[in-house]
Formats: sequence, structure tokens, C-alpha cells
Amino acid sequence: MIALRTGIIGCGKVTDIHAAALAVLDESDFVAIYSRSQSKADSYASKYNVKGYSDLEFMITNSKLDVVVICTPHPCHVEPAVQAAKLGVHVLVEKPLASSLKD
Repeated sequence: MIALRTGIIGCGKVTDIHAAALAVLDESDFVAIYSRSQSKADSYASKYNVKGYSDLEFMITNSKLDVVVICTPHPCHVEPAVQAAKLGVHVLVEKPLASSLKD
């Protein structure tokens, strides 16, 4: 079985739950984490032995990700999910997908 290269978008309160799972799943090669704050990304990255990024597109392309998990606050789900999908990666978003019908 080939493990999918996985990354996390957002360093919020649910990040540790997802990171801990991605780090031990045989199907996951957890390699990257993104935050708007490079220092926050680096803090989480060191905790899980992955690379931290503050540029989402660069993280996805540089890390050659297959899958991202969105761990941002609910109102901030749409933008990174759409950006990641446009870059050709699978996206896992906890509910809600968006915080408005327009999104």
C-alpha cells in the first residue's frame, strides 16, 4: 500500500486530534502543516516532525501533497478548501463546509 502525502491547514483547537491520527495511520505520510503565522506552523511542525508553512500554495506544491485536512475556524473553511481543490489535492473538511449559503 502506498501512503498518501498528507498535510493540515490551520493550527486551531482540533489540529492536534487530526495531526495525531495522520501521524500514525499507515495510509498517511503526514509531511506538512500550514498556518498564517509561520511561528505557529513551525511550533506544530516540530511537535509532529513535519515541515511548517505560511504559504498554502507553496506547501501543497512543495510537499507534493495528495490530501489536506482543513482545521481552520468554521468561517475560514471555504477559501483554503477551494484553493487546495484547485491545486488538485483531496480535501477533508469538518462540518460545516461553509458558514453561509453564498460560500
